[in-house]
Amino acid sequence: MSDEAIAWVVAPLMVALFATLWLIVGYAITKLTAWADLERLFPDRPDAPIAGSLHFQGAYIGRETLGPSYRGCMTYRAGPEGFRLSIWKVFAPFAKPIFVPFDAVTVETVSLRLFTMCRLKLGPHGEIWLTIAPSVARELARLSKGAFAVQPEMK
Repeated sequence: MSDEAIAWVVAPLMVALFATLWLIVGYAITKLTAWADLERLFPDRPDAPIAGSLHFQGAYIGRETLGPSYRGCMTYRAGPEGFRLSIWKVFAPFAKPIFVPFDAVTVETVSLRLFTMCRLKLGPHGEIWLTIAPSVARELARLSKGAFAVQPEMK
């Protein structure tokens, strides 16, 4: 078999291998991290009113720990009842959007390395941590029309 024929066979196999690995890793990240728990606890509510969106945002999501970073690949949609959170499908192809009511959120300020961040504690006992930038927390508070507030030091 010539080198050109081998290239025509190997190239599609490499693309297929890369795509398969990408899907496996994307599935594993969402199912082995706290995102799977969030999907179970906070199913999406597409009917909830939305006042605005924040695109290309990030967060750390973990179980009582910082967890993996979803930097720049999350979308927040907030309204008076809560916020919808979704991950770009290219980074988490099997992750479903979630809707978190504001009354299920406890907010605290944390120091993370050199930065001050906002930690949203979710779940029945606050065991799932969503750590976000203060600017995102302030915008969620603004879009909530008073249903959600950040601590004074976050302003």
